[in-house]
Amino acid sequence: MQRLALIICITVTLLGARTGRAQTTAPATGPSTNPTESLEDTKALERKRWEEQFAPLDKLEPKTLAELFSLTLENGELMFKPKLGATYGPHRIELRDFPGLCTVDVRADDPAQLETTYAFTMKVRDFSRGDEIWRDTDLFATPTNLQIARLVNGAGENGMTVQLVQSPENAEPEQAIRLSVQMLSGDQSVDAKQKTYAAADFAHLRRNFPLETQVYLAPVLRDLKCEAELLAPDARVAYQVFVEESSSDPALVARVNAAIDKFDAENFRERDAAAKALREIGQPAAIVLMHADRKGWSTDKSSGVDSFLQEYQQLQNAQARDFGSNAAFLLDCLYSSDVQIRKFAAKRLEKLSGHPVPFDINAELPARVLGISKLYPQLVKPAETKNDK
Repeated sequence: MQRLALIICITVTLLGARTGRAQTTAPATGPSTNPTESLEDTKALERKRWEEQFAPLDKLEPKTLAELFSLTLENGELMFKPKLGATYGPHRIELRDFPGLCTVDVRADDPAQLETTYAFTMKVRDFSRGDEIWRDTDLFATPTNLQIARLVNGAGENGMTVQLVQSPENAEPEQAIRLSVQMLSGDQSVDAKQKTYAAADFAHLRRNFPLETQVYLAPVLRDLKCEAELLAPDARVAYQVFVEESSSDPALVARVNAAIDKFDAENFRERDAAAKALREIGQPAAIVLMHADRKGWSTDKSSGVDSFLQEYQQLQNAQARDFGSNAAFLLDCLYSSDVQIRKFAAKRLEKLSGHPVPFDINAELPARVLGISKLYPQLVKPAETKNDK
């Protein structure tokens, strides 16, 4: 239990005292150590303690997570943007889409420039899970630093900590983002081994450690309502990987051919109109042109098509082939909002595994998420890492 209390202290310190301007959103409470208490008794006591500390805080209007912040992926890095205005101190708030008692603290050097001067801290303590006393989900962000943590205080003094830290300006290039995981045990003879997985950015962390990020990090992102947005591959990448499966109807092919013929026009406006027409069609035009036979094309037509395709050919051909036989990439495609991408990925997975894959590509996202979580440990092997401690 001393080890768990230490981890609680470390987590709160990282998420609250990292900036000199802000204190933690709410004080942490240590778990009860009375061996005669049942799990429900302990949980009730802990909830009462937390509510007593929680009650004096000013209350904000109920909101969803999406009304507090956004978390997206840009050029491989996680991008955090606060949406809630500055609170200048911790406030309690009811989250409409996340169970638990939540505190949030948003500070800014200049309220008029919140997105570039903010310090955002959020803590959610959830008592709703039957086999746990509580679990904390903590988020701390500034324009140059992002930390997401999950601390589970389970039954029998068992627990787990998961922490994701992205700080590209304060780390070696290959350590810009780090995922640390530690399993805690009430048995003091069991070593609480910590594993750390590091990479240059989030995209490489996912690519290099797919099973580990799926098992430890994906559930946290799921609770934060951004799992699919962060883990689904870019549609342009997916369609480049699945170019052989993709097909286009004759009417679309004719429309694309009519557009690219204008690249041979002597008039600049017509050539510019060709490029504009392709941009308006977008991804479907890219699929047609990736399949196109260029025999007999002029230099101007080839150049115009290549310029258009630059946006849609994100991978080298060899890399696209590798992704097409990579189980982790194919499983991530099942997160996609595009049913065609999910269809192609499911067929590739069946071919790769040599047997039918139980997955409904037409299911709603929550059901697909559960299906992906079940398939990952069956189809993806653990990564070898040398940074276990």
